[in-house]
Amino acid sequence: KLQREALEATHLTVWAANVGAEARYNAFQVNTGAALARNQIYVRFDGEGAATDISGATLAQGSQHCDTTLVVEHNAPACESRELFKLVLNDEARGVFQGKIIVTPDAQKTDGYQISQSLLLDDDSQFLAKPELEIYADDVACSHGSTSGAIDEDSLFYLRARGIPRGIAEDLMTIAFIAEAVQEIEDESLQEEVNGRVAAWLMRHDSPTAIMPTWLPLVMLSILIFFGSRNEQARTELAGAERIRLLVTQNVDGLHERSGFPPDRLVNIHGTDSRIQCMGCGKEEPRRVGQDLFEAGQLVPL
Repeated sequence: KLQREALEATHLTVWAANVGAEARYNAFQVNTGAALARNQIYVRFDGEGAATDISGATLAQGSQHCDTTLVVEHNAPACESRELFKLVLNDEARGVFQGKIIVTPDAQKTDGYQISQSLLLDDDSQFLAKPELEIYADDVACSHGSTSGAIDEDSLFYLRARGIPRGIAEDLMTIAFIAEAVQEIEDESLQEEVNGRVAAWLMRHDSPTAIMPTWLPLVMLSILIFFGSRNEQARTELAGAERIRLLVTQNVDGLHERSGFPPDRLVNIHGTDSRIQCMGCGKEEPRRVGQDLFEAGQLVPL
């Protein structure tokens, strides 16, 4: 389901499914439109050995309010349910997720998992979550959870240290956050459509990726995911190294004059004694100068 109504609209929907024995029901919803969007989802297992995967992604900005209420009722044994919902909220947007898994006395061997996660791009957006388990059987494996937070500064540092501007790095991390839910879509063409909607949402809201082709952030994200297994090791090495070789790339706002390091000059960061040293002339400065250069995008790890 793709909900992209006008930003002045009100969107109300009820989505219900009864799942029979050995059946599988997969569903995905995307919300990017409407001033007020309310989605009510009800799924009931009526036969043994059934499975369902219900996921969703919400991107909201400004005065938008998106509310999802989900109830999954396990009324038969040996059934499996998975729910994953991701929200990106910006500029005072409000997101709500209420999710309940009910396990009746006859639904032994139930396997249920539910998670909702939000990424808050500003201090004024709100995410309200109410995960619930209502279990009346004793042989089950059920869990639920909810998380909410801002963009991880360590991950942002990793991208910026590889020459990616802050705004685009934040967009890439937003795409990566949503991508975990989008991957639940089995049809690759539908995955591409949803990824395109995410990129379009970023462009619509004056994101730095607006100056880029819609496919470019996705290509960059694919490259980063490919090398993602090396991210933690790279961050650890960068934080713990006694010396980090960097390249001063250009002169901006007089930073080179202030630090005394010419452009295109290799420098060392001494992590143990907090100083920066020019490899050409040997001049040393407090590390704060090096941090200023890095934040201005002028230091690039080699």
